[in-house]
Amino acid sequence: MASGKAVALLQGETRNGQRRETAVFRIHIHDRDGATSFVLEGRLVGLWVRELENCWQRVLAAEPRGSLLVNLAGVSFVDSDGIELLTRMCRQGVALESTGIMMNSIVEQIERRADKPNLYKTGMD
Repeated sequence: MASGKAVALLQGETRNGQRRETAVFRIHIHDRDGATSFVLEGRLVGLWVRELENCWQRVLAAEPRGSLLVNLAGVSFVDSDGIELLTRMCRQGVALESTGIMMNSIVEQIERRADKPNLYKTGMD
């Protein structure tokens, strides 16, 4: 994965006969010194969960021993499939970074599920 790569997932709608697409989820992928980070923006739900998993699997295939970080600061909601994926990622050594009361609570829930004592968190609201 190249440093600074972004994956934008679009949702389309037709209104008054015109098709409009809106980016509803983004994954920014950064590589530095053997470490890869995914900076997520939007709602981690449905198809977007599968896209994050696809990105994760591609990074694992390319750099199986590199460290991985998922930054959830820009995420507004995570559904049960997203929590399950983040739990599996955490169990595989992926660090999670969160800010805000809601995301910190979700990360703590994932930490308990993954039985991993030291998750990385920043900022307390």
